[in-house]
Amino acid sequence: MMAFARTRPSLATGLAIIAIIAFAALASLVWTPYDPAAIDVARALKPPSAAHWLGADPIGRDVFSMTLVGARVSLAVALGAVLIGLAIGAPLGLLAATGGWRDGPIMRVNDVVFAFPALLLAILLTTLIGQSGLTAMIAIAIFNVPVFARVTRGAARALWRRDYILAARAAGESAAAISVRHVAPNLLDQIFAQATIQVSTAVLAEAALSYLGLGVQPPTPSWGRMLADAQTYVFLAPHLVFAPGLALIATVLGLSLVGDGLRDLFDPRNERAP
Repeated sequence: MMAFARTRPSLATGLAIIAIIAFAALASLVWTPYDPAAIDVARALKPPSAAHWLGADPIGRDVFSMTLVGARVSLAVALGAVLIGLAIGAPLGLLAATGGWRDGPIMRVNDVVFAFPALLLAILLTTLIGQSGLTAMIAIAIFNVPVFARVTRGAARALWRRDYILAARAAGESAAAISVRHVAPNLLDQIFAQATIQVSTAVLAEAALSYLGLGVQPPTPSWGRMLADAQTYVFLAPHLVFAPGLALIATVLGLSLVGDGLRDLFDPRNERAP
């Protein structure tokens, strides 16, 4: 473990940060110091103390409890969005990489989807299905589809020129069989590294949508919603900003470090001597 930390310090640091955030999110399923939805006006805007480690918000809710639950909400929406985008985008990328008439239409449609930011998609979806965490998840997922399609297509096209792929084609295997049996397994490391990076982007997107009121709705805590509620009290009670803000920064930093570290780890051109 120590040797790994010395040779891959950024990856080890990212994994440690994400392990802490994930533990906090999982712990919130069974325990929080207080009910995150419990209102107690008497303790409104109380600063951090032994009773409330991160203080209380304008209506007396415990900020630490809300931050723990916010970790669960943010990660659930981000992971769900990335998994949906991956499940749709990666097969499209594999299909486009086979060439022929499929490549052009698939990638042009992906370009059109990629041109619409997640925020615009969320606004559109809000008018159709209402404001919710599901709306944010679908909007972010749609934005991730062309990302995974592009990454998968680019990596797969490089593999299609390998000798073992040419041998499989000469043996009479179909393009679909080659994609499933030979190409896809060799893309898993690159796709996994890209997925980790996309989760960090999705966490930020979820926070932005919740901040604008397009994501998770009260009383469910969300880091973006907590920041939106705290902006009025930033000088009167700065602890309201620090808790969700630092949690958001730590999560995005940890995921980015893990994604970059995995990309370097799986790239043979970046191998380091032991």
